[in-house]
Amino acid sequence: MARMHLNPKQIINIVALLALGGALLSACSVREIRRQNSIAAADAATPAATMDYLVYLPKDYDAVQQDSTEWPVLFFLHGIVQSGNDLRMLPKYGPAQQIEAGRDFPFIVITPQMSAWSWDVDATVAFIEHCIETYAIDPNRVYLSGVSLGGRGVWSVGAARPDLFAAIAPVAGWGKQEEAEATAQIPAWIFHGEKDPLIWPSAAEKMHAAREAAGGNAELTLVPGAGHTIWDEVFAGDLLYEWMLAQSRDAAPGDTDGYHGRRDQPEASTAARP
Repeated sequence: MARMHLNPKQIINIVALLALGGALLSACSVREIRRQNSIAAADAATPAATMDYLVYLPKDYDAVQQDSTEWPVLFFLHGIVQSGNDLRMLPKYGPAQQIEAGRDFPFIVITPQMSAWSWDVDATVAFIEHCIETYAIDPNRVYLSGVSLGGRGVWSVGAARPDLFAAIAPVAGWGKQEEAEATAQIPAWIFHGEKDPLIWPSAAEKMHAAREAAGGNAELTLVPGAGHTIWDEVFAGDLLYEWMLAQSRDAAPGDTDGYHGRRDQPEASTAARP
């Protein structure tokens, strides 16, 4: 069977149709503020927009605030299926799913929800800045990751404000050459399924090559035999988080973990892919 190459607009339209039924049900749901397994729901109003989000605070967060401890933070941008106004959709995959399953992280995790079917750059940047001011966050250790349309958001948001982030990790996303160049000095680990039928792996390879051509710190993992949904392979293991925590904006230029190029497949979860 020939493999069909879809452009990003076609991808959004197809996934949007698949998500329509779930979105209609979500619109009828009663929104609730809840706390479960250390994940709390909240909202943030900024001049650009109001965003609902889930926030995870490390178990020692409250106990240490009196000594002005600042924590690393991971902002996670979801894909198009989780768009809307039902926060219960967010822990379907990614770090929030790991937390609800009982995993503890030594950093803050914030998962905003976009109400539209694209990540608005200005609104997302304003939201991130609001959170940095609101929580005890180390401004030198702010990390950004996202999947599919959220991976697209990682590139666009990172390019708009490269001064904000210590590291980025787009997963199964796509970007533009100018975004690769704008983010070239931010350590990045790019993930993509080797056989992704929605967004071809060449999208990741082009961003990787553009960053290297711009003199950037570039890492790329193509997950062998995998399609589009590589969320478990990326977020259920430890490698990505360990790599992120090794990055800091106040480190000497080029002083990361010493790796430059491609990595082997990340640790995979034993759970089946969604």
